[in-house]
Amino acid sequence: VLRYIVFAALLLALSCEMSDDENHYKLVIFSYFGSFIGTYTLDSDVYIIRSADIVYDSGIYTYSKGLGSLTNLDVDIAGDPATTFLKVVLYQNNEKADSTSASRTEAGASVSINFSYAAPEVK
Repeated sequence: VLRYIVFAALLLALSCEMSDDENHYKLVIFSYFGSFIGTYTLDSDVYIIRSADIVYDSGIYTYSKGLGSLTNLDVDIAGDPATTFLKVVLYQNNEKADSTSASRTEAGASVSINFSYAAPEVK
């Protein structure tokens, strides 16, 4: 239960750090009990999620990155063998725009996520 309270507090704190710019997006990735590796493609630029940029606290690994504006985002991540849960959350202006998660279904199984988001067209 404490783990979920810490998780909720982290989500709230990270979402409060965002600016009020209409086109500001923020990518947040969480995992439980093990870290993760991966990449994300922001429009046509590919970025590597480096272990040095992942923060660990009380069994939760967190990666957070302000993205500015975007048209398309693709995220590919895989948990290490100890990872039991992965979650990708994309915020726009302090509100969740989209998210997905995956849990390990059996001991020793790997956990991965392939996430895609296309920003809505402005009318």
